[in-house]
Amino acid sequence: PLYKLYRAIKYQVDKGPVDAVTGKAKRTLNDSHLFREDIDYCSVTLTVLVKSGVEVQPCPVKVLDTDTITQVKDKILDQIYKGAPYSQRPAADSLDL
Repeated sequence: PLYKLYRAIKYQVDKGPVDAVTGKAKRTLNDSHLFREDIDYCSVTLTVLVKSGVEVQPCPVKVLDTDTITQVKDKILDQIYKGAPYSQRPAADSLDL
């Protein structure tokens, strides 16, 4: 239940822009980390091709046009490895887009 709560909160926070440097977000539980100004953003759906053996399967991933490369990598990894333990997933720094 705790993991499901964490995932639900993370999903809601990631629906809006998050500043990668300061950690401030449009949607957050912490009032001190809330954006005070309006930021224009839009959602973009990427189609990531996941290769497993010989097969290549498309996997849609929703990102924001304001996300950094590392944030996009994290969202892609969250979508591809959503059933796997975090310890078995590669680090975002080890991947290239």
